[in-house]
Amino acid sequence: MADFYATLAGIAFTLLGLWWVVVQMKYELWMSTPARRRVAYAASMHFVAPGLIALIAVLSGEESQIWRLGAALGGVLGAAVSGYAVVSATLSRNQRLQEGLICLLFLIASGLAFVTTPVFGLRPVMIEALVDTAVLGLGVQFVWDCFTEREAV
Repeated sequence: MADFYATLAGIAFTLLGLWWVVVQMKYELWMSTPARRRVAYAASMHFVAPGLIALIAVLSGEESQIWRLGAALGGVLGAAVSGYAVVSATLSRNQRLQEGLICLLFLIASGLAFVTTPVFGLRPVMIEALVDTAVLGLGVQFVWDCFTEREAV
């Protein structure tokens, strides 16, 4: 699992850097209103939170309590930012759906910190890996929608 989480952390922070390049390319557009800034921040969090969860998982080694703390904090942070974006930002229907799913996945990620037995034969740390991967995938789709939109959000 350590190799997977190390790779996931690298991918998440690389995607974060690429998103920041996109924001910089269209700086006036993304920083023009508070709603746009919230969307840009929420999109960043799609990469920051899974990256931090993965990095803490790598650093925790065999200490499951450290991994659990990282999963809980990362999940709560991601859910809070995504939930705030859903209710306060001007999003398209697709973006609102994606953001809502990401918020749900972050809530699942935080809840996994309190699961101590396997679920469907999978250890919680493995399910967390799947959830974090899904967040990254939906996050990439979300930023693609933002990058290719025709009208301002």
